[in-house]
Amino acid sequence: MVELRVFTPDKVIGGDTYEIAYAHSYPKQHWSKDSLYFADEEDGIGVLSPYFDDIFKVYAYYGDQKITLLEWQEIEKRCRADYEDNASVDKFFTTITEWIEKGNRGAEYFWILGI
Repeated sequence: MVELRVFTPDKVIGGDTYEIAYAHSYPKQHWSKDSLYFADEEDGIGVLSPYFDDIFKVYAYYGDQKITLLEWQEIEKRCRADYEDNASVDKFFTTITEWIEKGNRGAEYFWILGI
């Protein structure tokens, strides 16, 4: 069963981790206390990568990737459809939506910073 999780910086315990950064945070700061994170594992990027590969011609897995809100909504829609009975997927996207609304200052994009 897929366990897609997003976590705050205090929960990063090492290893390869993707950072979800506000539009205004990057490139000024990497590893921001305001960012969210997800794992470079089967239950992290392994779940999301098929959708990234469908939405973007080339996705920067090892760099910075600008994500528009419309692109993110499409990724969310497709992932939720494939994992409709998975509570962790629902919580993952709900948490990110709330995070965007709380602190993205009305920007129409955010960043995912690769490992």
